[in-house]
Amino acid sequence: FWFLLICSNSTMVFLIISPLMDTSNGRNLPSPAWYPVDYQQSPYYEIVFINQTLWIQYLAFINCYLDGLFTIIMVSIANQCKLLCDNLRNIEEFNRCNCEIPEYNNAL
Repeated sequence: FWFLLICSNSTMVFLIISPLMDTSNGRNLPSPAWYPVDYQQSPYYEIVFINQTLWIQYLAFINCYLDGLFTIIMVSIANQCKLLCDNLRNIEEFNRCNCEIPEYNNAL
């Protein structure tokens, strides 16, 4: 999990810093988008840039957490399958134990 978080953070930092370094064709944003205002002007550019930066961070963390969630779900399913396999392998022993319990026989 930590390795995935470090990789996602380094990618996120690169995405945020690279538009600031490349000034060949004006002010760039971390993610290309269309806005109904001219975002190249001073107050709009900073607001849009911070907005996109926050969304990139949010999406990177969500991506990491969803990867962790699916990993945990897969491990849980694998463990449930192992338990089911063990129970099916020992089903004769369970039947033998249940037949020796008088309450179980009376309920049938």
